Amino acid sequence: KKETTRCRYIYNWKLDDNDKPIISFYGEKIHSRLGYKWVNPVHEILKFDNINEGIFSDMQELWDKYKKQTNVCLIVSGSIFRMMEKIFKDEEQPLFGRDDCTIKLKPFNTETIKEILGDYKPEYTPEDLLALWTITGGVARYIELFMNNGCTDVKKMIHYVCSSGDSYFVDEGKKILIQEFGKQYGTYFSILDQIAHGDVTQSEIEGALGMKSLGGQMKILEEKYGIIKKKRPIGAKEGSQTVRYEIQDNFFRFWFRYIQRYSALIELQNMPALESIMINDYTTFSGIALERWFRQKMMESCRYKQIGGWWQPNSVNSKGNNDDFEIDIVAETLEGDVEAYEVKRNPQKYSPVRLEEKVSEMKRRIFRGKEITKGCLSMEDM
Repeated sequence: KKETTRCRYIYNWKLDDNDKPIISFYGEKIHSRLGYKWVNPVHEILKFDNINEGIFSDMQELWDKYKKQTNVCLIVSGSIFRMMEKIFKDEEQPLFGRDDCTIKLKPFNTETIKEILGDYKPEYTPEDLLALWTITGGVARYIELFMNNGCTDVKKMIHYVCSSGDSYFVDEGKKILIQEFGKQYGTYFSILDQIAHGDVTQSEIEGALGMKSLGGQMKILEEKYGIIKKKRPIGAKEGSQTVRYEIQDNFFRFWFRYIQRYSALIELQNMPALESIMINDYTTFSGIALERWFRQKMMESCRYKQIGGWWQPNSVNSKGNNDDFEIDIVAETLEGDVEAYEVKRNPQKYSPVRLEEKVSEMKRRIFRGKEITKGCLSMEDM
């Protein structure tokens, strides 16, 4: 009808053995008569396969038959990356090549994290902000759990994580790995456990696990899932032997550091002991997260063409003694200017003289002849 502007529908998500609805959703589609476009969002498409094994073949047939004569925008979402890739990227699957656009949801950026915390605690401190970043990494669901439960400082956040052995955060890490990697999750689990102990090389991981070659698994963790990443000194060439690996995802770093490492305490339901360990170790653990915060902020500014760190082990200092040089953040702007920063939770521990010595050593190897801006970044700069 010409006067039609709205269509009300019932979507039966699941039927019983007698084809009667078990789960139904009610919704309305609003459009103008001319040029309207149906927008149909489907949440957790991965569950479809459990209801009807041939559902994706049916979707392919209907989509190919009617897509040109209808005006439908179909949006599907799923929380298991491996399965979403299989449905739309695997050449043997019915829906291969049918997606026009793929959006990979990322954590909130630093400004959004600050805005959210400010909404729940207008007078938040840098320590509060660092704690939220250290544990959640900006993942929306984790932030939501903290904010909705009034956890706006580090002690409340840690207490919530350790509230019981059935805490959402306790099971989350293992659950994600099992969903993504299936029966092979054990190997990936072991790799991440080794990296969580500190930045390590591939050969160190292989030696610790007694396995000859983990290159394939490391590549999947880095390139496909973005859970880990390579760390090279800035200016180092591809294939450099100075490559280290780190867990890029803040939550996994937190989970392996405390939940996995102290799983025996969780099995004994000794959550107060775990909470005490987290609180006592938090200052040390959050120091690396602070460095990551500043790197993330620099990335978001779009002012730089490279951001990293620099290190040179087993070198010799100005006094002729063996020394290990390392600068937390070295960045080169789009204009070619170079900046070097030490990151300190406590700025009183920053030594301009020591940073100058490190920068001089770095300039002997890279950035020769360039003036380098030097400084300290602390929690007050967040």
